Amino acid sequence: MYDGTIRPDLPTHVATTFEDVCQKAVWEGIRRGTFDPYSEVGRWWYGEEEIDIVGLAPNDNRVLLVECEWTTDSVGEDLVENLRAKSENVRWGPADRDERVLPENVEVKRMGD
Repeated sequence: MYDGTIRPDLPTHVATTFEDVCQKAVWEGIRRGTFDPYSEVGRWWYGEEEIDIVGLAPNDNRVLLVECEWTTDSVGEDLVENLRAKSENVRWGPADRDERVLPENVEVKRMGD
């Protein structure tokens, strides 16, 4: 059952939960000082476009953009470029805001490998 039903679609099923875990990790990173402080952190939507995590720091016009990917594939420069392209639709702060981009990637080993 696992090999035929669950395994092929596992990344699709855990993606949203993984995004929630990443968001909690960002808040924890802020609390511990690993990340600069952000006053708001959450998902962002514009039409059909989504950014998994956007953090806003209005005191110094800084925005954090995070893409969380639960995948068996490596995350490359395409993901970062796509995230930067989406960021143009985030209507917040001045044009010269400080954008920080963070792709998150977890490579999943298949059970039994």
